[in-house]
Amino acid sequence: MIDVPREWTAGPTVPYPEASFPEVVLAQAARRPDAVAVRQWADQLTYAELVDAAGRLAGQLRELGVGPEVPVAVCLRRRPEAVVAILGVMLAGGVHLPLELDHPPRRLREIVTDAGVTVGVVDTEGRDLLSDLVSTCLAVPLPGSAGPAVTACPAGPDDAAYVLYTSGSTGRPKGVVVTHRSLVAYLAGLVERFGLTEDVVSVSFSSFGFDAFVGDLLMPLTIGGQAVLLSEADRGDPERAHRFINQHGATFGILTAALLPVLDPAATPGWSTVLAGGEVMPPSEVARWAMDGRRFVNVYGPTETTVCVTCVEVSGEWTEPVPIGAPFPNHHAYVVDADLRQV
Repeated sequence: MIDVPREWTAGPTVPYPEASFPEVVLAQAARRPDAVAVRQWADQLTYAELVDAAGRLAGQLRELGVGPEVPVAVCLRRRPEAVVAILGVMLAGGVHLPLELDHPPRRLREIVTDAGVTVGVVDTEGRDLLSDLVSTCLAVPLPGSAGPAVTACPAGPDDAAYVLYTSGSTGRPKGVVVTHRSLVAYLAGLVERFGLTEDVVSVSFSSFGFDAFVGDLLMPLTIGGQAVLLSEADRGDPERAHRFINQHGATFGILTAALLPVLDPAATPGWSTVLAGGEVMPPSEVARWAMDGRRFVNVYGPTETTVCVTCVEVSGEWTEPVPIGAPFPNHHAYVVDADLRQV
């Protein structure tokens, strides 16, 4: 084995609360109860409505024995109630396990079996898929509905918050578990790195099974901002996506690099901060996106590190590969001697 020279490099340290993710959201709900937390066209949830519905779901889950380190499958279409489901599972102390409705049944069965899931939070389509795989399926309750509501999260910072299943090198699903501490630390760093405030309107393109959902969907909820969630139809049509971004006043978002050539940045002039990752960024896209004052950022990081480890803000004309940049706040990275990259 060759001893490859390396050294640590660290991003800035940003304080973050010694708390679970739901506790951070509950604090924002107490501060801004009437502010809109989640919106999709005419459908929206205020912070008060979001935590009320999530608390009622958490109460049902607690009665079923869900608590710290217990995975719960979440299988719904991209609607505001999906955010209730995610928060409700974590508020119960459970581990959010997203299942994609469009994935093959065999993959869903493999994930449910590997994770040992017995409870799912579903919509009608999700119930049809999971009824034979889990023993209990719950629907998302409405705000103000009957039943006990949980108002405190029993999970601690070092308990699991969510688990994402990646295909892995073998093609078999492999679960990556992320703790509340890692989640909260990452989001605090993201907020600090880009100077985000409660005025942020974050457009959520990311699949619930892709780690970037943490940044575009969950991040605004930690600072009293607004998450705007594209439906499957809006997400799959560039013209509809442009219209959605503009009419919802989106200011922040995260894209996979593959989406960059599909969308027209000139059609969304108010979208002021765009992060792109998940794949190698095409150099030709930099000049298209870093225009008219927009911050355009290349991000890199595997799911095992929560989301992103490094980032770099780029602009101008590029022909060479775009670098992955320097570590995010609250992150460390190895620097490997460039001459030995091919060893």
